[in-house]
Amino acid sequence: MGRVTVLSGLFAKGPAAVLVETGRARLLLDLGRGPEPGAEVPLEGVGRVDALLLSHGHVDHAGALDRLAAIGDPPVWATADLRALRPLPPGGTLPLAGAVEIAGVRVRTGRAGHAPGGVWLHLGVGEGLLYTGDLFDRSPVWVLDPPPVAGTLLLDASYGLDPTPLEERRRALLDALDRPRILLPAPADGRGPELFLAIAEASGRPPVLCPRTRALLTRILAEAGASLRDGVAERLAAALATAASWSEDPEGVLIAHGAKLDEGPAASLARRWAGRSDARIVLTGRVPRGCPARELLERGAAIQRRWPVHPDRVTVESVVAAVRPKRLVPLFDPAPDPRLWAAAFPGVAILLDRALALDP
Repeated sequence: MGRVTVLSGLFAKGPAAVLVETGRARLLLDLGRGPEPGAEVPLEGVGRVDALLLSHGHVDHAGALDRLAAIGDPPVWATADLRALRPLPPGGTLPLAGAVEIAGVRVRTGRAGHAPGGVWLHLGVGEGLLYTGDLFDRSPVWVLDPPPVAGTLLLDASYGLDPTPLEERRRALLDALDRPRILLPAPADGRGPELFLAIAEASGRPPVLCPRTRALLTRILAEAGASLRDGVAERLAAALATAASWSEDPEGVLIAHGAKLDEGPAASLARRWAGRSDARIVLTGRVPRGCPARELLERGAAIQRRWPVHPDRVTVESVVAAVRPKRLVPLFDPAPDPRLWAAAFPGVAILLDRALALDP
């Protein structure tokens, strides 16, 4: 009988790592770090694994590759699009949408709607195991391929069962762009392109991109365009061609690398702009404890307007309806309420144990 162990990511918006043991193979799904300062996957006692499969390249899912020696230096499997955007250790290639055999296990993949080169992972073990990584179905930029049926669903539940309408959140962000200078710290390989396109098309004036964000978006268009929705590459390229260049003290809406304001041009601008009457710092994602962005938020020098990139309740219900799981594990929710989940999905076993059998 096989087993699944959630090493990290249950009861926390923490680093992702899930160990799948089939009896003949040991596969690790993701190996992240953070987003809270110092948050690491506990690898003591895990032992050697046969392969590491990456759902996508964000730090909380792929930021601890320097720890591979602790699990036997396994080959790292990732999509070609992800390898094109960042250096990765040697290993195999996951299709963006297709199937491959890894250590004797059939693995199906599909684009996850969250990041370039990002995929959900379906393992042909037990009654089928689907690990979504980070997933969203209504990104204006990234495409989600329909996930398959699986007996066990390890679901991105970063927002719990949030009922807030998506358009309400997006409108709240756009309404906050009412100062001559707006700083939007955002990852260049996720929310950054989404914010860039949405603001460019809503206002008619593309945001200014920091050099790192512009360079990565240019690389995405050239080398990872298969993760984009149809027609989005052309729209992004058109907006990029008319966007103003970065300057020492830019005006308008700026999108800059460094979502936690602890690095990059976003951190430098935040230090200079905090408290200015003509400037506003708008945080669009989760704000971890112990980072400069949290400190600015708590003292009123920044505001938060979340731009959704994870499943809200509408997405969760859609995914569960498509996958038809018997068992569901809500990952990345700091405080999952089993009663609410059970009421939302009668007939589905809501599991909050770190270890579960593949064939219960």
